[in-house]
Amino acid sequence: YVQFSVTTPYPGTELYKLAISRGIILSDVWKEFSQLPKVSFVPPLWTEYLSREELLDKLKSSYKRFYLSPWFMFREIFKIRSFRELLVKIRAALQLLRKGGK
Repeated sequence: YVQFSVTTPYPGTELYKLAISRGIILSDVWKEFSQLPKVSFVPPLWTEYLSREELLDKLKSSYKRFYLSPWFMFREIFKIRSFRELLVKIRAALQLLRKGGK
């Protein structure tokens, strides 16, 4: 199995300081969030070369390429030991197709 992620600069890290100094993050968003938390808060991503949308699209496509590849699916089919397990795997694949692996 794999885990993909998009780089998120967190406060107190060198990456966060660099993101602010390069203008990738326009303000201290984590400080603002800690002072006034909102449900709608979206953590910043490292968007120096690609937009947020492009990064998230690449994240989704990476999951799809891995989990929907013929070799992975073939291997997983032979691990199935029950009808219930088959249903779980089918649901997971459908969710990956619909939501893009979110």
